[in-house]
Amino acid sequence: MILTTQHLDTLKMARYEFLLRACGEALLPPFLGSTLRGSFGHALKAVACSMPHGDCGNCFLVERCLYPKLFETSARKNSGLLGKGDDAPRPFIFSPPQPRSDSGFLRARDDLLRCRVKVEGGQQLVFGLTLLGHACIDLPYVIYAISLMAQHGFGADRSSFALEAVAAIDADGNRELIYTPAMTRIQPYEEFETTLGALVQTRLIELAREDGARRRRDEVLGSAATLGSRDAELPVNMSSEKRVAVEETGVQYKVATAAGIQHLHSPRRSSVSVPSSATSPPSNRQSTIGNELTLRFVTPTRMRIKGELLENPSFPQLVRSLSLRLSMLVQTHTGTPLDYDYRRMIELAESVRTRSSGLRLMALDRLSNSQVTKLRMDGFTGEIAFAGPEIPELMPLVVAGEFLNLGSATAFGLGCYMINP
Repeated sequence: MILTTQHLDTLKMARYEFLLRACGEALLPPFLGSTLRGSFGHALKAVACSMPHGDCGNCFLVERCLYPKLFETSARKNSGLLGKGDDAPRPFIFSPPQPRSDSGFLRARDDLLRCRVKVEGGQQLVFGLTLLGHACIDLPYVIYAISLMAQHGFGADRSSFALEAVAAIDADGNRELIYTPAMTRIQPYEEFETTLGALVQTRLIELAREDGARRRRDEVLGSAATLGSRDAELPVNMSSEKRVAVEETGVQYKVATAAGIQHLHSPRRSSVSVPSSATSPPSNRQSTIGNELTLRFVTPTRMRIKGELLENPSFPQLVRSLSLRLSMLVQTHTGTPLDYDYRRMIELAESVRTRSSGLRLMALDRLSNSQVTKLRMDGFTGEIAFAGPEIPELMPLVVAGEFLNLGSATAFGLGCYMINP
């Protein structure tokens, strides 16, 4: 059996939105992903580490310590994908605010280091964070670490922020405030934990509705063209394409993530009633999805084949990369390997052709943790369209990638893409 939403129910997920407020003027890099991740790591170690030497390699508490579990994750046992002690995918994904598309940022080498975004004192900074698997239970430590991270400051000038609010996001995209500094405790958050299967099933239904709306719109336009009418009325709320939810923060940032992150004060997205994937049939065709697919890569996506950075991947290459990431995440953070027909999925993917591509390589650099070495994080962005009759069967995996990101450095927020049916 190829991958279904029932397979994806094994991976627990929890999505949150953090709102920080600048304590003073701050100059931040245009892409905040690596900054957030690095600052979070330092704060998490300050929260979790009990040893004065701070050396995880020489610590007898390492097997139980939160810091290596979340931030320096390694495989606990041998598997077909990873050997014991091998570097493993981290159980968190930052969804950083993105530079405005009209700002001219990230057009040339060194832009990440040279350009800065000015944040005025009192302005908000909003980002998302997804926790995976066993890490979901560690939310209180994560909130405390992010609060410390904000106080200590980040960016080249270590500009300080204050954590103002945390909201939980459920499977339907609804938000609920679970923490502010005025609260003595974090509000119950376990009810917002969901599974990758539930998220994917909700998204599949949403995509099917959009695809149906597009088809009906095309039929109306086709009829209007045949009749020579210029005044044909389109049905209400029909949208021909999926657009990323965008909210401007008042600075030169906007939030645009696969998790649907918006401002805490934004209207909630309308809920979609979805049956439990645990009781639904294992078919991938819960709703009709067309044979064409467009992926829009929002953040630079780094994929390598035999050491070479891909600039224009084929659909089979995308499926292989997504399948590998998903399998390693499930193996590492649930302890149970995925049991599906990988070879059959690749066979189906081979029949899907690239219809058009507008991908381009984006130059992106970051400084190492020592702030000395400059590391290249180049990746492709833009849109690529595929066509093939087997696309509907592969949609659960492709949709899962919206929530898990694709390629390397996904914990930074790289590899974020959105689907247009």
